[in-house]
Amino acid sequence: MARMKEPHHVGFDMTPMIDIVFNLIIFFMLVSEFTKAKIVRLELPEPVKVAVEPEQDDGRVIINITSEPDGFIKEISCEGKKWPEERLPELMKYLKSWKGKKLQIELRADKRLKWSRIADVMLACAKEQIMRIHFVAKKK
Repeated sequence: MARMKEPHHVGFDMTPMIDIVFNLIIFFMLVSEFTKAKIVRLELPEPVKVAVEPEQDDGRVIINITSEPDGFIKEISCEGKKWPEERLPELMKYLKSWKGKKLQIELRADKRLKWSRIADVMLACAKEQIMRIHFVAKKK
């Protein structure tokens, strides 16, 4: 008479699944840190007239400008990197070559910053023919 075989136990190995979950957790922790680095805490000016907020675009680049107490530029940061004021033309050339025609600058400047310093940034943009500049102000 044929002998009956014992049923073979089939199991599920969770090790690869746990590895994937840990890799995803690490990835999202790193990405969240990079997005926080783009925004610098500034005291933004209050708007007089409010325009429509710009649409989110893949060509959007955030430039943060902090000021010294006397109204001059202390630091320019873009995409998590700090740029000295004298290298502003290089920054604009880099952004233009990186994003191309769809480049859209979102300018966040400290409200204590002198207008002439912001005009210098706008002139650097104009020299590279970057025409889409949005100024960020505090929401009411």
